[in-house]
Amino acid sequence: MEVLSNGRRAKYLNIVNSSSKEAADIRVDFEISGVDVVRVLDRAA
Repeated sequence: MEVLSNGRRAKYLNIVNSSSKEAADIRVDFEISGVDVVRVLDRAA
């Protein structure tokens, strides 16, 4: 989590392929819900 100059917190979700060490997806937002995580994982699969 990163705190921006305006006080808002940015959250990062990184999905990394463990064999190739390549980032499959990166999501940055102020809120990341469980539904968002499932969508990102489905898209990366």
